[in-house]
Amino acid sequence: MKRPGGTFRLPKQAAKWTIYEIQRWCREQLCGAPPAKPVDPQTGIELKWIDVKYHAGRDVQLSSNFKGLVINGEFVMAHNGPMTAARSTTRKKKSDSILDNISDPKIITTLEDNASRFWREIDQLLSWYNIQDMQGCHTVEKMWLAGKEMQQIQENANTELDFDYVTEVNLYYSIEEQGIGHPKRGYGKRQLYGCLEVYKWLRNTNLDHSIMAHRTNPIMKLIMMVGADRTRRMNLFMAYDSGPLEGFTDDQFGWALGMSENTFPTPDRWNDLQSLCEIIACGENLSEGELVDLQSILNEQ
Repeated sequence: MKRPGGTFRLPKQAAKWTIYEIQRWCREQLCGAPPAKPVDPQTGIELKWIDVKYHAGRDVQLSSNFKGLVINGEFVMAHNGPMTAARSTTRKKKSDSILDNISDPKIITTLEDNASRFWREIDQLLSWYNIQDMQGCHTVEKMWLAGKEMQQIQENANTELDFDYVTEVNLYYSIEEQGIGHPKRGYGKRQLYGCLEVYKWLRNTNLDHSIMAHRTNPIMKLIMMVGADRTRRMNLFMAYDSGPLEGFTDDQFGWALGMSENTFPTPDRWNDLQSLCEIIACGENLSEGELVDLQSILNEQ
């Protein structure tokens, strides 16, 4: 038995690998433990994932942010709390760790049980909601299903406790970290945040809504740019689905939402586009003249 980690020679062919291929190789060296960012053993400097390939043919030091042991060639996770934004399972918040509750056996047992279930349910989520299995079928409905499962995971982890053992931030980072180098490639926290937002936005009342069959790209743009106002989100989506924004490309829809102004091909029309889209976001109809103006801006792009 040993802790996962050590110094390994990164293959020369890694110079042509993607970040995911490098992460998967790292996970394999760690016998299945999700890898932390590699470290240059000569300088002790932690490497960015995008820079690891430049160390092809050289040694890198590998470790995991997860506690556990390698037993019979396979990583077995020990008791881990939820992952924090600092990529640590060590809890610093008072009263939500085992050490802070060492005198209360009931809370200790609850924390251990909830943590074990938390990581088990994350594994179950990753078994179907991953980049490999979503190829060709990744719709808003899949995001909604993942968001629903994520919320249930969080609720289960906090059961029988009078504090939030797992917050939404813990949830995003925990799923992201567990998915690094995953055989089927897990999603990052941005996508996971979008899933939970889709579920909280649509809930159980829009299962037959046209949004469910849509691609995820435009919906992620809505979530990231429009904020928490769900009515504005839906107004803009309906305009994109079957209204004045129908037929917009992903870039054009992004510009309509105020994204990437520096790439907009006709800067002198930027404010005009934003003004027209503000009318749409407020749920008002464009006049005939405004529709013509919107079409003219679209034709200029």
